[in-house]
Amino acid sequence: MEMIKNNLPENCSLYERSIQENQGTHYALVKHTEGERFLCVLGEPPAGLTEGTSVESCLLYPLTPVNARVLQRIFPWLRPRLIEAGQPSFGFGDRLGLATPGHVRAARDRNFFPVFAQQSIREMDRTGMTPEQVMTAAIWGVFQQGYTRGFGADADHLKTIADLDDVISAGYTFYTCDPGDHVDDRAATLSGDELRHEFERLEGHEELRAEYLERRFEIRDPKDGRVLQFEFSGEDLRRTAVKYYRAVRHAIVMYRELANRLREFDYEVSVDETDSPTTPLEHFFIARELRRAGVSFVGLALRFVGEFQKGIDYIGDLNDLDKQLQAHATITRAVGPYRISVHSGSDKLSSYPLFRKRFGTLFHVKTAGTSYLEALHMLALDEPQFFRDIYRFALTRYDDDKRTYHVTQHPEVPHIETVPDEQLAGLFGQNDVRQLLHVTYGSVLNRRDEEGKKSFRERLLKALNHHEERYSDLLKEHFKRHLDPLESEQG
Repeated sequence: MEMIKNNLPENCSLYERSIQENQGTHYALVKHTEGERFLCVLGEPPAGLTEGTSVESCLLYPLTPVNARVLQRIFPWLRPRLIEAGQPSFGFGDRLGLATPGHVRAARDRNFFPVFAQQSIREMDRTGMTPEQVMTAAIWGVFQQGYTRGFGADADHLKTIADLDDVISAGYTFYTCDPGDHVDDRAATLSGDELRHEFERLEGHEELRAEYLERRFEIRDPKDGRVLQFEFSGEDLRRTAVKYYRAVRHAIVMYRELANRLREFDYEVSVDETDSPTTPLEHFFIARELRRAGVSFVGLALRFVGEFQKGIDYIGDLNDLDKQLQAHATITRAVGPYRISVHSGSDKLSSYPLFRKRFGTLFHVKTAGTSYLEALHMLALDEPQFFRDIYRFALTRYDDDKRTYHVTQHPEVPHIETVPDEQLAGLFGQNDVRQLLHVTYGSVLNRRDEEGKKSFRERLLKALNHHEERYSDLLKEHFKRHLDPLESEQG
């Protein structure tokens, strides 16, 4: 440490946790007084680092994807890897590219496998980030914090084979297939004749009849011996297959494409964005069909009873949720084992003890927007006028932006002019405000000023750099509220 400190340029400060040494060369992240971060190299630089500048005794390199890949070769713990068995896992989405240091602080010394690089294709479209940029931001954040325990990288909500190219190239290890476009929610309301017609249009309907009709399936939970029995009536099979069979087949196609291109990877299937909850019978059908096709999946995201809306706590009867989770847990252990994945997991604090109790370590929680909200929380504390500007603009965008999210809250929010600066942070305790700010992130980040610049994005990134410690501390404290109930004694 002293060698780096003694040779550090005067206009740079050191991230002490980042200091590393390899074959006599020392590496660390430093921050220039103007806010930009650099990789500082003291000694013989490795081959491949680019755009270096000599400053006193150090070489300073920008935090580019190319330079991140060079460091990954030197320090293997910077390479994302597969989820560890025997640990629950938690996804920390980062829509701004600056949250990973705070996420690492929250995850350090926890009994969780963290996924630091996580963003869906939809989010990337709205944030303007590429898969490589998301990955690079996570790598530098991990390096900054000196986190050597390993992390995953989730290419979330992939819908088509065309979505795979860039995320494979960027080195993701976790691939979440979202076949929701192939789920037919009409199945619940079709008449008998309509349902029969739609079922017979399925390419594999004869095989499904032979596989499921006039059979009793009995599965036993290896954990507690609990037994579930499933029998498909003709109508059960038709409604289940019409709703999910095409989605399952699409997930199989996506898996086989990945298997042809990658030696190993984690695979998850998500059917959480449907009109009605996934019943245990439907869960059994989906999981069994994936297994019959040889799909090795680590996680399955279902639509649970109640409401898992964006950025707020669970809405619904926790007793009803618990009863459903008990059946789902038996299926995950008996047909799997695999993890139940909780999407829209941000801030579902009241539900976490139930997932811990029912699934033990076999669960994965995904969050994304809650870290963006903590960035705005920081503004409310430290740059209130800027927060007010974003708040006003978000109100003009909410009705359009909420259409692609599952929310029922109405923005019955306070008039921002009536809220004193010292009370702005308190707005983050109101569900309406949280959802207003959560679903409008894309519009906010892409708002342009009269000169065509993305003014809010640039101002927000500058503010986060300036108030870096505050942001990281807010994230650490916020995720403590998530991880504490999930990490408590496993059921």
